Amino acid sequence: MGLPAQSHVSAAAPRSDRGAALIVALVILTVVGIIVAGASIMTSSVIQTGGQRARTTRALQVAEAGLAHALGIVRGPATGVSNANLLAGADNLPNTADDGRLTGFGLTSGQEIPVAGVNAYGGTYTVQVLDDPADGDGDAFTDLNKQVLIRSTGVLADGSTATVETILAMTEFPALAVDGNLEISANDMVIGGSCGGVHANGNITGGGSPSVTTNFSATGTVVDNMFPQVEYQPALVVPDLFPADYWGSCNFTHTGTYTLQSSTADGIHCVTGDVISSGDFGSMASMKSITIIATGSIKIGSKPFIRSAHPDGIVLLSGGDMDLQGDFGADGLIYAGAQCYVSSKPTIVGSLICKNRSPHPGSNWVNLNLISGDGNITYNCNSTFGKRRPRAWSQLIG
Repeated sequence: MGLPAQSHVSAAAPRSDRGAALIVALVILTVVGIIVAGASIMTSSVIQTGGQRARTTRALQVAEAGLAHALGIVRGPATGVSNANLLAGADNLPNTADDGRLTGFGLTSGQEIPVAGVNAYGGTYTVQVLDDPADGDGDAFTDLNKQVLIRSTGVLADGSTATVETILAMTEFPALAVDGNLEISANDMVIGGSCGGVHANGNITGGGSPSVTTNFSATGTVVDNMFPQVEYQPALVVPDLFPADYWGSCNFTHTGTYTLQSSTADGIHCVTGDVISSGDFGSMASMKSITIIATGSIKIGSKPFIRSAHPDGIVLLSGGDMDLQGDFGADGLIYAGAQCYVSSKPTIVGSLICKNRSPHPGSNWVNLNLISGDGNITYNCNSTFGKRRPRAWSQLIG
């Protein structure tokens, strides 16, 4: 009898092995699923982050465009506007719609920044001038430290925002500043105070030797007999002040040649024409509060004693010449759109600025900037005008 045939069927794998393999497969699938899901989330996050970064960058560009625009205004056509006036707006009235807005001030429609803003780089920027927080007086419309804050906010259509701010500080003028050549022949003139200096955007000549607290400076040369001196200095940007820009502040208006005299009422007098003086009144201890703003020239030939009635500290402002012949007294800024001539012994508590325009409106009483009288100018760096320079900058995203 032969042997029984052998079977070639393999025995089935144990159930425990098949279960382990299934668990391993499920674990692998789960891990792969997590990796895939994580990669998808990361990719989405990167895309969202990149998109947000792009929007933030655009919003920042819009805000910076607004800041550059604002700086161009306050350092350009609005150079002569005081910080306090910028804070209150062109109407110079606190708590009105134009507070801190760069509209009006004689700006053209292409120069100003409306309250609604300006479109740029696919967004809109709005700008406001605010009191410097370091001022510390708690009054949003009073500038004590000659610094203001400019805030520009850029907004995109999707709501993305960015804000940039800068602090602008005022650079002081010396007591006597001339946008051109200056001749000084006075020997006993005293120019004192913490900003008691002289500057000319040109040369300083003459045989005089007045005393100064700081120095004689010029973009050109300074005659040897005036010390201390600094030559070949950068030009001082003398602001363009125009009488018409102040017409909104007038208490009284006059046409033709106007005479400043003892009967002149306290207040701001705006004159379309020239101004002369007649008669003596007041004293340094008892001044009348009078500001004279004239489109033409101003000649003081008597002895009036007047202090500024204008919120910007202006006591005399002419579109033309400033011819100072009397031994008078003044407290405030004296500004000539054209040339200045001092042949007397005035006592000025403030500064004398000569823009030196030629030709100019009004009578041509002066043909050069000349100081021949032994007057006294005391200036303690308290002008409301000057060159604004950025001192600090910051940005806020969102």
